[in-house]
Amino acid sequence: MRAAVIHTSDRILFKRCRRAWNWKSPLRQHLQKKERVLPLWFGTGWHFMLEDYHGKKQYPTPAQAWRDYVKATLEYYGSEYMPQEFEEAKDLGVAMADYYELWLQGRESYETYYHEGVPQTEVNFKIAIPVDPVYLATCGFDTCYYEGTIDRVVIDGYGNLWIVEYKTAAQIFEMHYLTDPQVTSYCWAAQMLYGRPVVGCIYMQWRKDVPSEPRLLKSGKLSLADNQKTTHRQYRDSLIRIYGDIQRAPKDYVDFLNTIAAQENPDYDGFVRRDKILRNQQSLQSEGVKILMEVTDMLNPELPLYPNPDRMCHWCDMREACINLDDGSDWESEIEDNFEPSEHQRGRDPWRTLLQYPTQPKLMVPPPNQSWLGSSQPHHPLTPQ
Repeated sequence: MRAAVIHTSDRILFKRCRRAWNWKSPLRQHLQKKERVLPLWFGTGWHFMLEDYHGKKQYPTPAQAWRDYVKATLEYYGSEYMPQEFEEAKDLGVAMADYYELWLQGRESYETYYHEGVPQTEVNFKIAIPVDPVYLATCGFDTCYYEGTIDRVVIDGYGNLWIVEYKTAAQIFEMHYLTDPQVTSYCWAAQMLYGRPVVGCIYMQWRKDVPSEPRLLKSGKLSLADNQKTTHRQYRDSLIRIYGDIQRAPKDYVDFLNTIAAQENPDYDGFVRRDKILRNQQSLQSEGVKILMEVTDMLNPELPLYPNPDRMCHWCDMREACINLDDGSDWESEIEDNFEPSEHQRGRDPWRTLLQYPTQPKLMVPPPNQSWLGSSQPHHPLTPQ
């Protein structure tokens, strides 16, 4: 059966630039860079680490899961195809994993949702899109699916389901929440998958950095500089270590500690941020309609494939090939030298075969307070209820 498969990243790229989409889309040539791009490599490893930490827990610590990912990808791809900053990034990943364990202490926790006895981490979904069969046939397909991977599904203390989205980046941003298509489409998909309402997304971001101990001046005093990479927890612990009690510390130190506290909250400390993004039923229904409209264009074999050049093109890894195509240079060699068919055509995450789990997978049993949850019967893909 000839199946057309649509992803959220595919939709975003299609609307950004049709030429780049034609080169990279699974519906078309499905190319990827031969060299492991650092953000993608790092993000993949971070997702793997969290998949285990909040799921089957086959590794004793998150840092150990990260180290195994580094070893497996290095063995599979070879050093020549690893990111240029690989050595620094692998050590940063260990430090960030250790800090995440510390960050969770004393903060509200969310239980991973269990579905049919399986923890819902890195959940692959596949939802049929009701494209007109006659139109599908003219486009060369028999069926059409929306596919993706939900990083995690959790249940709060009120019995509400949330999807969880993971992002690692140099800077933390939050202005895009209301219009982020992945948040909405994945909430929409989760309702189809579990047959029950999903109230929104818990959006988690990790800054690619870790805090450091408060700066110690030559005078032996702690620094009061605002540009220190420290947190309230670390500064407080330093004061207790030095003075035995916060009340015994000098007033300027206590004032500085309070300044740091005012910049943090239970879900944010400058290095890790967690936001709840609500989506109502109208938003999810609208997303389903938009998906269907976009897919109709994406499947069209006669679709004009013009580029969309703008000042953001410097972020595109197809930029050189695109420029060469426009000025008559050898764009085909540029693609042949630097791109290859996506590994998703060879199987998902092939490096996983080289992982060395320290323990055998555990039998997954849902927590007692999840036993009342019913089975999931998917609704019509465009009318979540």
